[in-house]
Amino acid sequence: MILLMGNTPVEGRLETSGPFGSMCSHRIQITESSMPDDEVLSWLKQAYAQAG
Repeated sequence: MILLMGNTPVEGRLETSGPFGSMCSHRIQITESSMPDDEVLSWLKQAYAQAG
């Protein structure tokens, strides 16, 4: 999952965007179906709010 989150610190599962840097600022690697938990949903909401 790739997100645009401005200056949000990179820590824990929230990584730099890597090769997607021109379009997005952060990414979260989801490798298991249980990984989109409350923390990931919070980042999605934050990215959505910043985009609008």
